[in-house]
Amino acid sequence: MVYAGIRYVLGQEPHVFTLTEIWYRNTETYSLYDTFFNVTAFFGPFLVWSVKEYKHAPSFFVSFIFTNWFVTI
Repeated sequence: MVYAGIRYVLGQEPHVFTLTEIWYRNTETYSLYDTFFNVTAFFGPFLVWSVKEYKHAPSFFVSFIFTNWFVTI
C-alpha cells in the first residue's frame, strides 16, 4: 500500500542499478567468496551439531532426513 502510494505521488523513476550491473556485481569473484563464507558461517554450526547428535536421533527422524532432504539435493 505504501509502495503504491509513493509510486503514485512521485511517478516512475529510473532504476538505481540495471539488471546487467546487478548480475555482474553478484557473480564477481569476491561476491561468490563472500556468499560461500556467509553460508558456511550460518549453516556450519548447525551441520556440526547435527553430525555430532546423529547417533542420538530417533530412527524416524533420521529416515525422514535421508529420504526427503537428500533426495531434493
